[in-house]
Amino acid sequence: MNNFIALFTNVQRVGTLTKEEQSGKAISDYKAALQAAGHNFEGIDISVALGAAMAIKDEEELKIIRTTSNLCNTLVASYILPKLETIIDKEKPTSHAALVSLVEHRLGDNERAADMKLWSKGRNLTDVDFASVEFVYVPQIQSAASGYNLKLVNEPSSAEISFKGVLITSVGLKYKGYCANVARSYIVDPSRSQESVYALVVEVHKEVVSRLKEGAIARDVYNHALAVVKQKKPELEGNFVKTLGHAVSTLRNEFTQCPTFAILDGTRVQGICICAFS
Repeated sequence: MNNFIALFTNVQRVGTLTKEEQSGKAISDYKAALQAAGHNFEGIDISVALGAAMAIKDEEELKIIRTTSNLCNTLVASYILPKLETIIDKEKPTSHAALVSLVEHRLGDNERAADMKLWSKGRNLTDVDFASVEFVYVPQIQSAASGYNLKLVNEPSSAEISFKGVLITSVGLKYKGYCANVARSYIVDPSRSQESVYALVVEVHKEVVSRLKEGAIARDVYNHALAVVKQKKPELEGNFVKTLGHAVSTLRNEFTQCPTFAILDGTRVQGICICAFS
């Protein structure tokens, strides 16, 4: 520790993660030693640069991320959606919390194995080590009865799921340290206005995904998406999102430290994974 502090006191600017709070004996000893040395330095936030560096993935990392994404897709398409369809078609009273609990049990726990009948429906998931799979946030299922909050920190509502209107689902999983998430919106008995806006959202999403290729510039992708909105529904331009997604790091809470697909972002798509939304 003394040798480290001796080297440390020779620098004036230090790269730090300003939003992170470190704790533990080593951190306490470090802070005490630094204070005793009487040295002050300027802390520089390096979270964006670090996130950009970690966004570059090798082939093995890409393989794990594809598996994590496939787990999310399978859970939503082969379990959550059929459950919601049954609840709505049969008008079966079911709370949001009850469905979330069923979703969480698909991974298995100390008392039950993972639901391989479900996971066998996905691509190449039968060999997954489910002991290494976990949710990165509580699965989100929302309807008019629960209200809508797009932050991924909501506890499931005890209210019963609405049979009409907009339903939102979001699932995030981590496998071997790498995260992916999938969100879907479903509209039951939509109005013509809702159908029209939803069709535009789907079109914009397809346009964005089609342009996420090696060498693409982030702001060019964003500007193209905005142009589609201006052409199809100019009255919605002011409601368009400020970013279309971000590069994927490892942990979910690192997403905000990665390059974003916003109007001023000059990031080039090169060896990175993208979490795209619209």
